[in-house]
Amino acid sequence: MLSIKTKKTLAVTAFCILFLVTRIPFLGFDTINPDAVNWHFRSEQFVVGLKSGDLLKTYQHYHPGVTLMWIIGLPIEIVRQVNPEYRVYDEHNFIFLHQVAKYALVLAQFVLTMITFLALKDVLGWKRSLLTVGLLSFEPFFLGNSRLLHLDVLLTQCVFLALVFAHKYTSTRSTSSIIISGLFSGLAFLTKSVGGLTLALIAIYLLVHTLTKQTIKKALRNMTLFAVTGVGTIFIFFPALWVAPIDVLTGIYTDGLRIGTRRGHDQIVLGEYTDSAGPAYYPTVLALKTSPVLLAGTLVFMVFLVLAYRKSTTHRLGFVLMTSVFYAVYFVGMSLASKKIDRYMLPVYPLFCVATAYALTTIEARIQGWKQKLALCIPLAAGLAYPLIAFYPYYFTYTNPIFGSAENANRIIGQKPFGVGIPELKNLIVSRYGANVGLGFIDKKPMSMIYPNSKLFDIRVDGTKKYDLIVLGPNEVMPENVIQSQLKYKLDYNFYINGLAYWRVYKKDATHVVN
Repeated sequence: MLSIKTKKTLAVTAFCILFLVTRIPFLGFDTINPDAVNWHFRSEQFVVGLKSGDLLKTYQHYHPGVTLMWIIGLPIEIVRQVNPEYRVYDEHNFIFLHQVAKYALVLAQFVLTMITFLALKDVLGWKRSLLTVGLLSFEPFFLGNSRLLHLDVLLTQCVFLALVFAHKYTSTRSTSSIIISGLFSGLAFLTKSVGGLTLALIAIYLLVHTLTKQTIKKALRNMTLFAVTGVGTIFIFFPALWVAPIDVLTGIYTDGLRIGTRRGHDQIVLGEYTDSAGPAYYPTVLALKTSPVLLAGTLVFMVFLVLAYRKSTTHRLGFVLMTSVFYAVYFVGMSLASKKIDRYMLPVYPLFCVATAYALTTIEARIQGWKQKLALCIPLAAGLAYPLIAFYPYYFTYTNPIFGSAENANRIIGQKPFGVGIPELKNLIVSRYGANVGLGFIDKKPMSMIYPNSKLFDIRVDGTKKYDLIVLGPNEVMPENVIQSQLKYKLDYNFYINGLAYWRVYKKDATHVVN
């Protein structure tokens, strides 16, 4: 018989291996999202600012994405110092540099995941802690986003860690927990400005909780320590604030308000184009993009929560209740904003994972006998394993099978191209049509990093004589100027990703020319 310590070691080792296996292979070759291209160049300017002393260059965007630029900017700079061939992005070296950036980001995510596991042990216990990070790490849509060069997974992890350490203080009274919570709250803001909500709500939580348990002096001390740590973290890691703090913070606020809350974002909902999705958008996203395991686990937990309330035992669920308040405020805030994107719901996923971990451990504790426990584990394992295998490596396109096929899900909320499968698409085009064909896209940015720019065209503005093929992503329609042109294009190939005709390749029809 294996000892309990050995079993725990094996379980954590298996988790670490699976974490890396689902992320490292094919990384960099799977997706070149348009925002990734932007963050490559922003990170480049960030490093230029650090090297030249022009620290204002470290402010590149209202998000502001500072954590991501530190994570990917430094390793790429090291590569460039070692090998001068990589000092300028081009179609030949971009994939390698993209891999370097993604490896660095996945490593950072792995470190944050292990910190979460260790911190959660003191809050939820060992089993629930491992279940929580496991459910989160292998939730298909979350996993898909973790393979992107983007901000939302980093934001999710920093926010959750700030909440974990804030709650941890309530049981340990450890000053270090307040400091660490402040650190991750600051990093959350540096990742995306909406992370500032974490600073505000945790400060209020610490103030109220300490007031009910201790003195006013202690409450003010805790809130001040948290605020100083959070704000200090922001200033230390954001050099632009060293030279122009008011201008930078004003820019973050005004641009974030203008772009993030007032200006909408094009979406396709129930087959209709809209730039301002309604209040039902995010509930629909959560239902469509969340796995049946997580949805079912959360619903079961809610039943247990009602029973616990009736028995006056909800005090045992303090962490869940505390985080529920935060995520409810976040959800309402995101729903009120005009700009709505599916990945903006990622920060809510840790709550679902904690709830599901509670549900599973509660059910497991009530089951007697190994056969009954096996009956619980087999469908659970199958439900977790199937999407990891079936959707690899394009987890970003995952949709809940309850909604049927990928086409059915696409009719509910339209899938965006987002550069998914672009490297594979390029290889397919080269092998099928040759290396020198002119390509027309609606959004050519992802392909422009790995294909000759002289052969890439925007079909909305460039004449049809310039390109041989037109490539349309999911839900993209042929522009009117192409439809009315003398040259006609016919569908020649569908590149499927996880059951959806993701990229449609149209070839110039030499036999059909309108005079």
